[in-house]
Amino acid sequence: MLSSSDYILICIETPPSIDLEATEMALALAAFDLPVQVVFRGAGLFWLLNQEPRKEGGKSASKILKAFPLYDIHEVLVTEDDIEKYSIDIKDLLSHCKLISNNNLATLIQNASHYFSF
Repeated sequence: MLSSSDYILICIETPPSIDLEATEMALALAAFDLPVQVVFRGAGLFWLLNQEPRKEGGKSASKILKAFPLYDIHEVLVTEDDIEKYSIDIKDLLSHCKLISNNNLATLIQNASHYFSF
């Protein structure tokens, strides 16, 4: 795990929408070699299911998320509690998803140099 102040944490808690700002922000930060951690929780978990673009000619959230490893975002985090709450099988999510406990999430938030919540 990264030490204090070594990373920017982006937490996505809202359901998928036309606006891909949170995921695009993660890519933009990573493009400038800033270490980024991304956690999906609550209704935000649904971003990690396969999706089509939400508007004609728009980008697909799934395609953007699949590009994360190209920007050195090699894992996205989801909480064990939310997986259970929504009865989602981790195998249905992107392959680079990693389960974490709520305790570990609290530590990630506390140790992040910056924290953004969407």
